[in-house]
Amino acid sequence: MSSSPKFEPFNIISATYKTVSQHDIAANVLVPKSITSPGKYPVVIRFHGGGFTSGSSLFPDWFPKWQAELALKHNAIIVLPNYRLLPDSSGMDIMEDIDDFWGWVTSKLADTLRDSTNGIEPDLSKMMTAGESAGGYLSVQLALNQPHAVKACISEFPCIDLKTAPYTEQRSDPRAPASLVREYLANKEDQSSVVSSDIAISRFLFAFSMMDNSQFLEFFGTDEKLFPFERVSRGAKIPPLFIIHGLDDDIVPVDGSRDFTALLQEKQPATEVHLSLAPGGHGLHESWSQDHDAMKGGLAFATRAWLG
Repeated sequence: MSSSPKFEPFNIISATYKTVSQHDIAANVLVPKSITSPGKYPVVIRFHGGGFTSGSSLFPDWFPKWQAELALKHNAIIVLPNYRLLPDSSGMDIMEDIDDFWGWVTSKLADTLRDSTNGIEPDLSKMMTAGESAGGYLSVQLALNQPHAVKACISEFPCIDLKTAPYTEQRSDPRAPASLVREYLANKEDQSSVVSSDIAISRFLFAFSMMDNSQFLEFFGTDEKLFPFERVSRGAKIPPLFIIHGLDDDIVPVDGSRDFTALLQEKQPATEVHLSLAPGGHGLHESWSQDHDAMKGGLAFATRAWLG
């Protein structure tokens, strides 16, 4: 999949940022081929989506055109981590991965680049997070974890309000049976095995099985740390935030992004938030350029915060 034309302008460096139960979890580093001089370059940390059950950091269909354009424009390094997936793991396992990934970025990314490039270094004073859907949630979560080190956060149609429908209410016409996840887990040969990549998107029905049958929180978890709304309500800070969401999204309702923006404005009025809503469904921005009317204002806002 890394041979996709979307990744052609980049050199790809693959590394392991942690190992769980003898399973290596990867981070892929995209370095623009246009960088020809040694020096420090800004960093984008981008999380993939997939309903917390599927997807992979190098799945090209979910790597938006504007993200590549933005990185190439500013000679930015993009770091794309995988993370443990539901239902084999839990939401707290994912948060542990994000913490460990952050530790790797701040302590090992420079060494990884040094071993594979001629003097290219990450500028850890210029880091931005981004991600779509479940990855949009993780972008926000890392920004909440590191509100000073992360200079800007982009969150695209994020699964952010996890205590509301469609995560908690039984759907009248479920897109997958309630038994799907339990049967999968019961039939696993190695109950301790983990999954951190599904580039074939073969597991997405697990997300529908959990969401449509009001089982999502049973598998994801209910710890307060898992819920950005609760974290903000209790005083957690976030750097400048750009949210993009489709008005016609029938997978992750736009109300979550609206409500999170309103919560920030109520609880933390000093926080800078740019909410861009546009006609379209889930994944509406994948083919958009950085100059798209629904993107350019928010990207300019986030870029100023990111690069100073």
